[in-house]
Amino acid sequence: MTAMVSVMRACQLNFEKLLLGHQDEPILENAQGTLKNYYRAAKLFCEMNDLILNWKRISKGLARAKNSSNDGAPTVEVRKLVEYSDRRIKPVVYAMASGGFRLGALDYLQWKHVSPITNENEGGREAIAAKLLVYADEPEEYYTFITPEAV
Repeated sequence: MTAMVSVMRACQLNFEKLLLGHQDEPILENAQGTLKNYYRAAKLFCEMNDLILNWKRISKGLARAKNSSNDGAPTVEVRKLVEYSDRRIKPVVYAMASGGFRLGALDYLQWKHVSPITNENEGGREAIAAKLLVYADEPEEYYTFITPEAV
């Protein structure tokens, strides 16, 4: 019984060092949310294996994740990309900025996934937006809308 208690205590100390030691790594300096995911996985592992740790103390030692209200591309970066001399870049940048999808989604995008939204007026039909099917035929597929500049 005493050996089991000492093994559990050693495991607890090493586990706390492991969790709290990761927050100073340069790879995680701007990724406190990633560290929180490590924390959750470790906590579940310990609970499933009957390891008792002071999770309140461990969570207080972790750095807090910064909430970002704007995950989109900054306007300055979009302007720089649009000023690039290749004309093919401009519609791609505008579509990604207004639709909010990632670069990897372009691999799945086809013309049949673009549905223009038009407005009837005296001059004919005018494109006012478009509906895009992103990651078509994948479990992560979703719809997004893009502005007329990207159409």
